[in-house]
Amino acid sequence: MAKNLKELRQELKSFAKKVKDFKYTDSALITFLLTGAIGRGAPANLFSDGNKVETQTKAINVSVAQQKKDFKKVKRENEKLIKNTDLELVQLMEQGDYAVKLPWGGWQYGVSGNYNNWKGHYKGRGDKVKNIKYTRGRNTSDKKTVADDNVGAVHASNGETITMNRTSLPSTPNISIANGIDSQTKKNAKFGLFANNGSIINAQKNWIKVTDSPINIVSLNNAKIDLEGSKVEYKGNGYALYTDSTSNSEGAINMKDATLVLDGKAIGYVFDQARPNAVSFNNTNIDVLSDDAVIAELTDSKSPLVIDVENKAGNDSLKSRLLRGNVNITSSNGKTNYKYALADDATIQIKSAIDKANLISDSDSEVFTKRFLYQNSRLHVEAYGSVKAELNTAQMKAIDDRFLAPVGLAIAGSSKSINNRTTEIGNKGRVFVDRTDAGQGGIGFYADYGWLNNYNAGKLEVEQGATHNDRAVGMYGTNNSNMVSSGPINVGGKNSIGILGLSYRIDPSTGLAIDPSNEPYFKSAVHPENFGKIDIMNLPWGVITMDDDGAIGIFTKNNSIDPTIKSVPSTSKAWLVGVNEGTITINGNNHAIGMGSSFGAVSNYEGEDPVTHVYHSGIININGTQSFGMYGTNNTDLKNFGIINVVATTPGNESIGMYGDDPKTKVYVLETENGTRIRNNSIINVGRSSYGIFARNIEMNGGTINVGDDGVGIYSQGPDVNLIAGKINVSNNNAVGIYIDDATVAPKPTIVKGNVDMKVGQNSVGYLITAANTKTDIKTKASSDVHIGENSVYIYSRAPQNLGGKIETESKIVTDGNNSYGIYSSQDFINRGDIDLKSGTGNVGIYSSQGIGQNYGTIDVGPSDVTAGKYGIGMATGSTAASMGTIENHGTINVTKNSSVGMYASGSGSKAINIGTINLEGNDTIGMYIDDHATGENYGIIQTTPAVSGTGIKGVVTKNGGIIKNYGTIQIRIAGGVGVYNEAASEYQVQGTNTSTTASSVGTGVNRTVAEKSITKVPAHPSPVSIPIPAVQNETSRVDTDIALPQAPKMPISDFTGVTTLNMPVEQAGHNFDNSSNNNNNSSSNNTNNTISIREMSTIGMYVDTSGINHTNPIQGLNNLPGLTDVNLIMGTEVTNTLNAKAVQIGDDILQPYNDALGSAGAKVNVDSASLTWKAHLVESGNTAAPIKTVYMEKIPYTDFANKNDTDTGHFLDGLEQRYGIEDINSREKQLFNKLNDLRKDEKKIFAQAVNEMKGYEYSNTQERINSTGNKLDKEIGYLRNEWKNPVKQNDKIKVFGMKDEYKTDTAGVIDYDSNAYGVVYVHEGEALKMGDSSGWYAGAVTNQFKFKDLGKSTEQDTMIKAGIFKTISPKNDQNGSLKWTISGDVFGELNSMHRKFWIVDNTFESKANYYTYGAALKNELGYDIRLSEKTHLRPYGALKIEYGRFTDIKEDNGQMNLEIKGNDYFSVKPEVGAEFKYIQPLTAGTQLSVGLSAAYENELGKLNRLNQARVRYTTADWYNLRNEKEDRKGNGKFDLNIGVGNTGFGVTANLGYDTKGKNIRGGLGFKLSF
Repeated sequence: MAKNLKELRQELKSFAKKVKDFKYTDSALITFLLTGAIGRGAPANLFSDGNKVETQTKAINVSVAQQKKDFKKVKRENEKLIKNTDLELVQLMEQGDYAVKLPWGGWQYGVSGNYNNWKGHYKGRGDKVKNIKYTRGRNTSDKKTVADDNVGAVHASNGETITMNRTSLPSTPNISIANGIDSQTKKNAKFGLFANNGSIINAQKNWIKVTDSPINIVSLNNAKIDLEGSKVEYKGNGYALYTDSTSNSEGAINMKDATLVLDGKAIGYVFDQARPNAVSFNNTNIDVLSDDAVIAELTDSKSPLVIDVENKAGNDSLKSRLLRGNVNITSSNGKTNYKYALADDATIQIKSAIDKANLISDSDSEVFTKRFLYQNSRLHVEAYGSVKAELNTAQMKAIDDRFLAPVGLAIAGSSKSINNRTTEIGNKGRVFVDRTDAGQGGIGFYADYGWLNNYNAGKLEVEQGATHNDRAVGMYGTNNSNMVSSGPINVGGKNSIGILGLSYRIDPSTGLAIDPSNEPYFKSAVHPENFGKIDIMNLPWGVITMDDDGAIGIFTKNNSIDPTIKSVPSTSKAWLVGVNEGTITINGNNHAIGMGSSFGAVSNYEGEDPVTHVYHSGIININGTQSFGMYGTNNTDLKNFGIINVVATTPGNESIGMYGDDPKTKVYVLETENGTRIRNNSIINVGRSSYGIFARNIEMNGGTINVGDDGVGIYSQGPDVNLIAGKINVSNNNAVGIYIDDATVAPKPTIVKGNVDMKVGQNSVGYLITAANTKTDIKTKASSDVHIGENSVYIYSRAPQNLGGKIETESKIVTDGNNSYGIYSSQDFINRGDIDLKSGTGNVGIYSSQGIGQNYGTIDVGPSDVTAGKYGIGMATGSTAASMGTIENHGTINVTKNSSVGMYASGSGSKAINIGTINLEGNDTIGMYIDDHATGENYGIIQTTPAVSGTGIKGVVTKNGGIIKNYGTIQIRIAGGVGVYNEAASEYQVQGTNTSTTASSVGTGVNRTVAEKSITKVPAHPSPVSIPIPAVQNETSRVDTDIALPQAPKMPISDFTGVTTLNMPVEQAGHNFDNSSNNNNNSSSNNTNNTISIREMSTIGMYVDTSGINHTNPIQGLNNLPGLTDVNLIMGTEVTNTLNAKAVQIGDDILQPYNDALGSAGAKVNVDSASLTWKAHLVESGNTAAPIKTVYMEKIPYTDFANKNDTDTGHFLDGLEQRYGIEDINSREKQLFNKLNDLRKDEKKIFAQAVNEMKGYEYSNTQERINSTGNKLDKEIGYLRNEWKNPVKQNDKIKVFGMKDEYKTDTAGVIDYDSNAYGVVYVHEGEALKMGDSSGWYAGAVTNQFKFKDLGKSTEQDTMIKAGIFKTISPKNDQNGSLKWTISGDVFGELNSMHRKFWIVDNTFESKANYYTYGAALKNELGYDIRLSEKTHLRPYGALKIEYGRFTDIKEDNGQMNLEIKGNDYFSVKPEVGAEFKYIQPLTAGTQLSVGLSAAYENELGKLNRLNQARVRYTTADWYNLRNEKEDRKGNGKFDLNIGVGNTGFGVTANLGYDTKGKNIRGGLGFKLSF
């Protein structure tokens, strides 16, 4: 206190020296301390002897009153300042004793620890199961040894004999199997009897019934099944009796004196023509209970199967060729439409006449029509063969009651079709199809996934009878079918089609496409990408004739866009191809069409004659009205390279050469494609009143369009008319070359490129533009002179100028008669070509009726007929009030003929401007004629030619108020000539040069007129086109002959995660059936005939140790077991522990004791392996005294355990197999394989577990671990920047931290783990002068140790270093820095060390790898600090972080079963929004309590969990996929509570948080020191 008084006294003394009327005294000091005032003037000493009390009192009162006024004034000013600086003052107050931030630096140090506890898990794919560890001898779940799938009643294999003969046939089935389903493939899998590999099943007089399974009796690989006297009953989609090329050629299945019952879609047996006796028949009855059943499938195991249809009798009849043996075919339930035979992959040759109306029982016609199915085959009608299908409804139903129309021949692919080439109909004969009563017309040929060929010697006639039924089809193909014709096709009937191609078959009930996944060839096709493709060719000799209204020569429809097609993508329109190289003649009216398509591509092309090798153009003849040569809809491409002839019609009934029915269809007239020119010319001949092309989008690069009287060459509503080259010949009488009109649907501006050559006849138009609603731009540049006939126009436009369209032409125009116009336009135009008008009188080069017309070319004006008032004029405008425009000459106008005019303008709105040259020569010629208040301007030259001889030449004539402004030169240098000739009412403004002989004169009597041209053309309006597509329901077979045959039963085994699935062989018991107990069929005491008794068997097993060290001994005294029939030696795998071989012969010293013991037993010796992964083979000696010659042990390839539905595991097993035997027998990896060798057959799940452990799922979510490690650094760096205040301007903050975390997921194949991270972070932050602005840099390092929760307890240590910069700024007018934007960017690098440990059987193996990670991140954050009170804040904020990271290839190189992982990356995009609430309560001087509560939501939008791939290192095995997490799109809610106590020197904080992701509870504690 004393110190302060001394300082104050010293300051007052200094003040007294500076102020003249103030004197320092101790009383002045006391007065200042009491009142805060300094007295001036009279001495202000309260205690001086000379002052009276009264005087002092007044002085004090005055001073106090003044001070009160000053205080109030200052207070008001301070309140204003405080209001604006409140936040800064509070911020400074919160920092304790610091009133001003010091400019130098300060250091802060801290340490913290955080803990995370996940109460839930990451919601991934949801397929993880509870973690189970299978150990040896304790796995009750690993006991299944018999499969439920792929089994049957009796299975004999490897030469065994099973006898189950009966003395008589039972009255009910003694073996009955139904509804077997393979749980993996979802296909039927059960069977009745299955004999394989030379085995025998004796099953006489058994009744074997199988229902809804793919097969009943199977005999393969020289096995035999004796079913004599038996009854085999089968109902299903497969085979009752099945043999193949491996079956015994004699009696593989014996069906003598037996009965075969077929139901459903059953196939009775396989008739192999190379092995006709594989199934033995004699006195065999076949009872067919379903019309869908087929008695025999025809095959030929030695050569291609060929079946001739020749109308022969006896053994050469078709029935005998299809069936064989002594069989009696009946149907006990009266079925009549079942089939004798099915041919799949055969050639069927029709060499005689087939009449489908002839249904005489068992005739060749009846058998072929009704009893024979063929698929995936070649069906040929030979030169002398024929097929006639002239049927009424009753006859069709007698063949098949599902038929909709008569069909000549039909064929389809099958489950054996690998492409469409194996399925074909070829016609070299004659095929006649006709419906003889009312209904849908017939179909000539039909193919689904095949080829149709009508050769030039063949003939196809459909609906050519007395009555033509509607909707007939000549050739009909679906789904990747090819149709080719070089012969005649004649089809009658309305709406009929010569050749029809659809992407897919259609459902008759809906008309929609049938998805190809329903077709039998869907899975067998080698190129399924060709599904939906259609290719149609009418070759040069091909002639298609269509007789009736609405008929179509060729039509394709791309119905792949139907909503019913879901299994394959939509087919490109370029893949629906129709090409005509022959002749198509259309005789009907009303939308009859030569070629058409919906969303496809059709071409009228040219082709080579195969005999003369001369190329002929494809020809389309349209002979009816309201019909089209080529028709396209729904974005189709129409191309004409050939000839289209369109008949003459009348207005309202117009036919069209090429018609695009929608805005997207494009029409091409071409002579060049892909740089190659055709050999002939592309021609469209248009008859009277008809149209050549009617489409929105057109391209023409060659060819000729010949337009008849009143016809139209091209009609378009835009937007794209690209006429690159070619020629259009326009006839007379209102014919039009190119007609541009307004669009009625989806109008767009039109661009016309008109480089075609053109010749226009009389009273016709080259280009006619009537579009009044959308602008039209035209550019023409014909390669040859354009000739215009009498009263015709080259370009005529009525398009309004205000639409903005423009015409530009560089064509040379030549008139051929009188009264013609080069260009007549209401829109702006530019002429750059020459115009020759000299052919006749009254020709006008350019006429502008509304817009601005410019000439840059040379116009030679023709003569005039003064008497008729027809004047030759170069450029004109304004003959009436409705047609006043502007014309400009920038080129040359030669007026050499008498009485003609260079430029003509009439009307107050018309203007003629000459900037070029007008040459005058003939009598009474006029350069510019300006009439009726029009304006003329000359900036160029109007002159007489040097050789001028005419009289009465006038440079300019103005009349009736016309105005001429001369800025250029007028030189009329001839006697009698006048530069400017005007009437008195007209005006001549001279600003240029007039050097004429007579510069100007006033007079009357000069008259010139020009007629306005009016062209009226009513466009055709084709009515909507509807093309009905006929459905087809015919005898094309849909039998699936690709039946899954019985296999050695296998059982799918999965590890506990469900990720790894293996196929395990199922242990099977041997079969030995005996019939001895069933010999008494007369017994009434029991029903033994309906059961199978298995003879009691006695077996014994002995384990053989193969190590050669620990010898096992056989059981002695086997000869004392009288019932012993089998001795099973179980071979151990001990020998494999010391060898790397995959096949081992067991030593004689090991086997000898067993030979000695077995010699006296007299039992059969069997060997089996004790190991799951090895098998044993016995080589018998043939000596009963020592039956074992030797035993081989063979390793089962690991790839044999691969499940077809788990290709990833298959690739790993391939690598595992390649590694076997590579390392030394003393190596650790060899010990791993020994563990697998030692697995017993009941330890399948342990094997699956071991495979799963080795696959390396620790690498599944590598990117997630990298990202989470980086996030830990980000969190700590953000805490330093945001939570640690800056007491000084330059701040350095360092913190050491630790963090415990975990990760749990429900995704199988992604392993849970715990992690412990520790590290250090550093932040340097420098504040700017403006409050709220700062910048700085930061760095950090962290080591994160992961402990995986796999069976082997793998670990990984990741060490990351990160460095970055940041900057925080506030808006310029935000003085308090409340709104802050922070942007930061950093880079990181990381060293990762994986120590993978995997549990194999009962031990842990390992592999190690180091790899690297790198990446970069950018983060933006925007927050606003809202001051609620002196103690409370609310800060809403939003942030976006973008991060990219990548890890390098991982190559394990230290351990067993090393893996290689492909390097991969991730891309994180994480937005975050939230709000923070903070409360601050001062406790003592400089110490305060802070409480913060925050809530935020963040969501990962990037690709953080990209799929990683691995393979076994040091092998050529393929990569396999690891698992990956489902990307988190649900986001994470974060909630935090932070409590802190501290001052400027020390602080402590505690936090508690919760994350909705994983239901994570977080906690932490931190300390801070500041200096």
